[in-house]
Amino acid sequence: MIMDILMYAPLGNNIPKERIGGAEVGCLRSIDMIKEGGMSVIVVEKPTTYYGMKKFLKEFRIAYKKIKRELYANKDCLFYLVGFYDRQIYFEALLCWLAKKSKHKLVYEPKNGALVYKYQNGSRLYKGLSRFIFRNSELILCQGKEYKSFLNEIGFENAMYHPNYIKTVNSLLIDRGESNLYKFVYLGRVTESKNIEFVIDVFEKIHSKISNSVLCIIGGWDEDYKLTLENRIENANMQGFVYFTGRLDFKDIAKELNTGQFFLFPSRNQFEGHSNALTEAMAFGLVPIVSNYGFNKTVVDCDELVVEEFISDKYADIAINIIDKGLWEKYSHEMMRRVRENFSEEVVKEKYIEVLKRVLNSSKKGDMK
Repeated sequence: MIMDILMYAPLGNNIPKERIGGAEVGCLRSIDMIKEGGMSVIVVEKPTTYYGMKKFLKEFRIAYKKIKRELYANKDCLFYLVGFYDRQIYFEALLCWLAKKSKHKLVYEPKNGALVYKYQNGSRLYKGLSRFIFRNSELILCQGKEYKSFLNEIGFENAMYHPNYIKTVNSLLIDRGESNLYKFVYLGRVTESKNIEFVIDVFEKIHSKISNSVLCIIGGWDEDYKLTLENRIENANMQGFVYFTGRLDFKDIAKELNTGQFFLFPSRNQFEGHSNALTEAMAFGLVPIVSNYGFNKTVVDCDELVVEEFISDKYADIAINIIDKGLWEKYSHEMMRRVRENFSEEVVKEKYIEVLKRVLNSSKKGDMK
């Protein structure tokens, strides 16, 4: 099949639903934008390591053969590699080599938030393979500004800031009505790496001072972990003030966010990147209180809402102080403005499509201007 772009990316079809995260959602949105931009795209789904390396290696061989076949059948197409480096760096370097050997232009989009850390702490071989990919990419799409700065510092000027975005920012209907309830929200995968027990700890301290408050936890869960969380809630006598919704469609997520005031996001996951959940919560005017992991700090761009230490009192104090001083509306409007001006589809799409078409056209002409 003739195509403009051949993409290697995770789509979430080969993992349990509760494991689907921002990377998969981001890739699906990128595919939509590419199509809306008038380009055709074929996706070879990245195999998952969730079921072990043996199964991954078997599926990677199949994916590699398909990519090789498509590249040789489509001499002018652009190869778009969504990367996860770390243990994947060897496979990504192999795909980069294949693209170079078959004379295709390469776009590399590293996901998650540990690229710099992994490079700086990697072996000589790891750094060499990373630089091989960077050097042979016509374009590196950086989810965080930190990536772009780092790549520039080590000598790669082919990097462009391309943040995660949301599609509905201009059509959101924010209406919290006359409720005097303060609703705190967590949105994302309900996993240990996302620090949900700590979220509950924070809320317990808030609730002790702000009794008209509830905590809504949105996202798919592992049954054993959910039982741990429910025991934690029961031990704190907070039944009725903390509730789980499970995994929801966006329209139902929107209903929950529409009645929320604060977003708690104390992630300690070293692979945290630009959280889609964080951007969506900000778009609805929820005031985020976040850890300094991934790109949280530059996404929020408000030091008063970023907590450097994992101390529940510090998170709770920020929320209590905002409520006591009547500052919620100020921060809420600032977060909505930030998303509208930086992370909306209207802002991100035009630049993304323009640069992809420029690389694609240079591939067809045989040069890069």
